[in-house]
Parts: sequence; C-alpha cells; structure tokens
Amino acid sequence: GKQYDIQVQRYRCKNCGKLSQTEFHDEYGPYSNFSKETKNKTVKIMRLDSISLRNTSKIHKIFSKIKISHESVRSSVSVHNKLYYVNDDVELSGYYGYDEQWAKISGTWKYRYVLFDIINNVPITEILNDTVDEELVKSFIKDNIPPHKRKGIVTDMLNEYDGIMNDLGFDHQYCILHFIRNVSKKITTHL
Repeated sequence: GKQYDIQVQRYRCKNCGKLSQTEFHDEYGPYSNFSKETKNKTVKIMRLDSISLRNTSKIHKIFSKIKISHESVRSSVSVHNKLYYVNDDVELSGYYGYDEQWAKISGTWKYRYVLFDIINNVPITEILNDTVDEELVKSFIKDNIPPHKRKGIVTDMLNEYDGIMNDLGFDHQYCILHFIRNVSKKITTHL
C-alpha cells in the first residue's frame, strides 16, 4: 500500500536503437509502474460486478492510496484477461507441478499453462496462450512463484524443462506416470 516515486535510467543501444532498463524485482514486470500484486487486485476488483475502469481506479485510491489512471487499469485487464487466473489465497509451499494442455476454443487451439501447489493440493495460476515456447513457460513460472518459494517442481518429460527449472532454481523431478509410460513404450518397442 505504500507508494514510492523512483526514477530509472533507460539506455539506448547504439547499434539497434533498442531501449533497456534495470529490472527492479520479480514483483514488477519490465517497464511497469505497478506491481503484479496491484495488477492482480485490479482484475479481481473488475470481476466483482463488472465495475468500470474509472471506478476501479477510484477503489485503488480509496483503499490502497494508490493513484492509478483508468488507462493503466485497462492495460492490466487486457494483460490479465478472462483466461487468466491467480489464486492469491494460498500460502505457497515451495513444491509444485507444472503442465501444459491443449484446448480447442472456437475452432482454434490454445495452450493452457497450469501451476499447481502439490502440498496444498490447489491450483496456483493458469493462463491460456496462443503459443507455447521456452521463454513463455519460463516467464509464466518466474512471474508467479517468487524465488524464495522455489524448492521443487514436477513436470512431464520434455527436455526443455530441465534448463528452465534449473535456471529458476528448482529441484526438478519428472512425473512418475510419464516416466513409466516412456519406459514401457521403449521396452515394448525393444521386445
């Protein structure tokens, strides 16, 4: 609920002209004026009863003493659309499951990214995306699990997951069901 005014130096590459800046913390996205927690609250406020952008802005000012323009509210909602879910009510255990699933929506394939807290037996967050690649998976997990809450994670046996989970600081384990299926398939093929 505290507001800080910070000026950040941006740098322009002399070769390509691209701007960059120092990243603050996992709680803030690049070039973001508001924390991910504030953006998640914005989404929850708007879901209460289809509250308008301007009224959502006023609610932030009254209860959090944070002045957010209605355009920043619109930006938060467009990034975290109806297909995005975060469970803020759970105290993260440090042990998770991650998976991607395919879902066909209106004739188009979407990818559902899901993080699950294994100890608490609850979903943490999920989102539907049009594509799937290593960087999207990495940023999805990094954005939703703070570094001090990363102990262990279970995934299926995609080779890419080893590098992602090691970079994020997890002890990585393969799903036993997937492991048994793969071993059985290889044994059957061999026999």
